[in-house]
Amino acid sequence: MNNGLQAALELHQAGDLASAERAYRQILQDVPTDANALHLLGLNLHEQGRSQEGLVLVKQAVDLKPSVGVLHNSLGVLQMALGDLQSAESSFRKAASLDSGCVEAKRNLAAISERLRPASAQQEAAAPLRTQRESTELEEKIRRYLAANPHNANAYVQLAQMLKSRGEQQPAIEMLTEAVRRFPGNRELRSLLGEALGNLGRHEEAEAVFTKLAEELPGDAMAHTNLGVSQLAQDRLPEASASLEQACRLDPQHFRAHFLSGVAKRKAGNVDQAETSLCQALKLNPDFHEARLELAFVQKSRGDYEACARLLQEILKMAPCHAPALLELATCCEMLGDVEQLVQACVNALQTDPKFAPAHLLLGMILSARLAPEVRAKLDLEEREELGEKALRHLSAAASFAPSAEAFDAWGRALIQLGRHAEALEKVQEAIRRQPDFAHAHEALGRIFLEQGAVDQACASFSRAIEIDPLRTLSQYELARSGKTQDKPQAIRQIQALLQQDPLSLQDQVFLNFALGVLFDAVQDYDSAFEHYQIANRLKNEDPRKRSREGDREGVRKSDWDRTLALKETFHSSFFGERPQLVGSESDLPIFIVGMPRSGTTLVEQILSSHPEVCGAGELMDITDLTLSMPRRLGVDVRYPQAVEKLDGVLVKEMAESYLGQLRSRSSAAKRVTDKMPTNFRHLGFVAMLFPRAHIINVRRDSRDVCISCFRQNLDWPYCDLEACARYYRQYLRLMSHWKEATPLKILDIQYEELVADPDRVSRQLVEFCGLPWDDSCLRFHASNRAVQTPSKWQVRQPVYHSSVGAWKRYQKHLGPLEEVLADRG
Repeated sequence: MNNGLQAALELHQAGDLASAERAYRQILQDVPTDANALHLLGLNLHEQGRSQEGLVLVKQAVDLKPSVGVLHNSLGVLQMALGDLQSAESSFRKAASLDSGCVEAKRNLAAISERLRPASAQQEAAAPLRTQRESTELEEKIRRYLAANPHNANAYVQLAQMLKSRGEQQPAIEMLTEAVRRFPGNRELRSLLGEALGNLGRHEEAEAVFTKLAEELPGDAMAHTNLGVSQLAQDRLPEASASLEQACRLDPQHFRAHFLSGVAKRKAGNVDQAETSLCQALKLNPDFHEARLELAFVQKSRGDYEACARLLQEILKMAPCHAPALLELATCCEMLGDVEQLVQACVNALQTDPKFAPAHLLLGMILSARLAPEVRAKLDLEEREELGEKALRHLSAAASFAPSAEAFDAWGRALIQLGRHAEALEKVQEAIRRQPDFAHAHEALGRIFLEQGAVDQACASFSRAIEIDPLRTLSQYELARSGKTQDKPQAIRQIQALLQQDPLSLQDQVFLNFALGVLFDAVQDYDSAFEHYQIANRLKNEDPRKRSREGDREGVRKSDWDRTLALKETFHSSFFGERPQLVGSESDLPIFIVGMPRSGTTLVEQILSSHPEVCGAGELMDITDLTLSMPRRLGVDVRYPQAVEKLDGVLVKEMAESYLGQLRSRSSAAKRVTDKMPTNFRHLGFVAMLFPRAHIINVRRDSRDVCISCFRQNLDWPYCDLEACARYYRQYLRLMSHWKEATPLKILDIQYEELVADPDRVSRQLVEFCGLPWDDSCLRFHASNRAVQTPSKWQVRQPVYHSSVGAWKRYQKHLGPLEEVLADRG
């Protein structure tokens, strides 16, 4: 028997419903398609008064095992409890047709048919109470009958099934056990007991019952099938295969026996034989979704994700709301990089059932994934805001129609992406309330605390996530970066052991190698640290979803040069003199903090935003949004920067006001608002059109420290390639030199090393440049509680530190190629 399910069941039977729920969910986290766990968790939630949640899970169990009568009966019980009498009648009818021995289903069908007779509104409102009263009255009648007629086997069965339907599982088993004790020769009762034990996860006991029945009835295919099921549930694959093959020989038309035989063979690794058995099951019953789903698993085990997806789509064509098929399709589409196929399947499901929570959840997750920085950079503001609202609508619907920890966690993560941390905190805490051992949610909680500056709480959340699941690799990485790991050698050994586990996703390998790099840095083993940074960045470059962004190295070199050249040619030295009318606004509200990533822009913003008259807005996408929106605004197929030639004064003013509106939405009272998107250095020509009086702060740092610091972070290309990063740095220097000559902007150069060495003097210089009076709070920037969503979020919560100056020297022996590119004046 599956030990995890047995333990969960024991908790359930002991009445510890909360602990049982957690145990069932842990099983489903590992095996989302475990029909027994889904069924039992659904009944568990029903017993807790959460019938709507339970209904969703029992539906999934039915989709996985549509030919098991007891599942349809349980589905009917929950539908009846929720007042959906028409659906309940259909479920009871299906249960009775599948299992002629299911007395409970027949009795429920008779009761529901009686209730479906025309009734007054008052009678209908009283239906749930009447159902409970009728059940209690019927139980009392059966017990009185049994007291007078203790030798009636059917009465025992009826009482046991009634108790099961009310979620009183252990008393129901006891009724069947008593019936078998009184009537040891009654094979129907023994079979029912075996099935009941199996349905409740007590597979060893079920096997003992069915072994005796198979010995007594060697020619009965059903007895051998049931024996095989109990053996299969315990992962005793050779015995299960033998029993199920015997059932197939005894009854070649028994499609379920062929199906189960295929399952046993697939689990044993015999995929070709499994395919043969499953195809036979489908030949006998072409509408058998469970067999088609299992056949999809066979194709997945072969690595043929396209064939797997085709089979899943066949199921979804016939049953658009088949949750297991839809969820498995999500995995397939991720491997194939074909998210649109999944989107269409979700849309089809919602057209069938607008309240189908799994489709809402998947659509919300797909849309929120498009809010990730590397994707949203391709969208303008209007597109991004629309995308965010759509994602939240779907995730809200998922949490409303089928409240679950997974739905609230996904909702919270989408809110994190949108920078709405207070709302995100509420949703993620709800996820944890519903499932306290949900590692994914604890990790999300850590992200929220970290970005809000609650460092100790962030560390506690990441630690809890790792305690629950050591392979929460983002948590491993963030905890390593916190610097608060007490026993670093032990942490190194633990992560090295995790890297030996197979299989690990590419992303997991990246996070773990970065974590090792950080930890080896902490123990001053810089060669080992650099080795792991190299591995992590090489893996990032191998990611097929990101590889196209790097491409051929020479092609990238030319592309970098072409982009820089296009900007310089567009915003040439006489551009602004020839276009005095192209002024968006005379506002001095914006402060643009630019430079290379890891140059110190976050530190500069944190100092300025600590001033009472300054609001720190963080890394805004808005300037990039405006450049991307130019073709749409102009109605032409010309992109930035060439599209600038077609702008007029009205449109420039409109874009300037749009940007100012975004800044004012952060703070209506601030005299200055900072935008510290470092790569805005590419757009300073455009910024000069919009805001000629803007304050521009250019943060510079030793080029070797910049490049190696980028390399040590989990950043995308070009920063994950030292030579590409060096080339990018050179283009940055060229552009900044050009902007100083070609634009009317006043640009203050700040050297990071000077800021660290003399923060008082340089901070005063920054504040004065921005036209503000000095305030001592600027030197207490590390005490600020504003949210920070950058790779520097750990460091900004600390006072100025000097260890990062000259850090490149630790890795000098590895930096020959980097220094060559930086020294190249070509």
